[in-house]
Amino acid sequence: MSVTVLQAGSFLPTDHHLHVARAHYRQTSPSEMHTHAGFAEVFWVERGRGVHLVNNQRVTLEPGDVVLVRRQDVHGFAAVGGGELAFVNVAFRDDVLVDLRRRYFRGREWPWSAEAELPVHTRLSPAACQRLSHWADAFSPAAQSVLERDGFLIDLLRLIADTQASRFVGAALPAWLGSALARQAAAGDFSVPGLARATGRSREHINRVVRSCCGRTTTEVLNDLRMDEAARRLRMTADSITDIALDLGLSNLTHFYRLFAARMGTTPRRYRLRERTILP
Repeated sequence: MSVTVLQAGSFLPTDHHLHVARAHYRQTSPSEMHTHAGFAEVFWVERGRGVHLVNNQRVTLEPGDVVLVRRQDVHGFAAVGGGELAFVNVAFRDDVLVDLRRRYFRGREWPWSAEAELPVHTRLSPAACQRLSHWADAFSPAAQSVLERDGFLIDLLRLIADTQASRFVGAALPAWLGSALARQAAAGDFSVPGLARATGRSREHINRVVRSCCGRTTTEVLNDLRMDEAARRLRMTADSITDIALDLGLSNLTHFYRLFAARMGTTPRRYRLRERTILP
């Protein structure tokens, strides 16, 4: 297999921090396999389905998928199903990541870590993906600055962190489970069967993994995420408590109140009043 080594200096002038481009591939015209010298990348899929051929593996790509590509990764792309695969790719020099890691990731897991066999791959919500694409469309190579560079990368990493349910459930979860939990929560599906479909694993296997990581059942973890969504709506909307409970699949209000109090330490009404005390 022929692998091209792309050089940062061939497309990133010394006074530029980022390179932004939108790529389009069809099944009949896949990309060449390449690796990176002096830079890393991130890309997110806007439309179409495809495969990411990375480090001798095939990983499915669908809209909303975001991948943090490391300099040592050997990869390429192809569309599947006869359509077009379109994604935005952002490249940046190694020293940008060195600076980012020094300032924000001391003692924390580094998203571009070289230790894993495959790069970080997760799925953003449609709103998050659209937000990044709007930024890319407005990006001006001639006017880029350190502020814009850091603003983009920090926002990107925060959006990716939002896809990892471990930040909500307080435990380190396998990537496949953490991202699936976050996707299900974003979709409003807090059911164990829904999680099983999203992961392609059996309910029994998921429950064993969750109990091993969290010491709790899958249902208990999903209920915590459900109550986090209830709390968000109590803070940010005027929806009635009954409507919130019903929308979250809880027709028994007594059960809803019990779950909410266990998660938030108070009733839904008192929580809403407390969170709005600062408002005139």
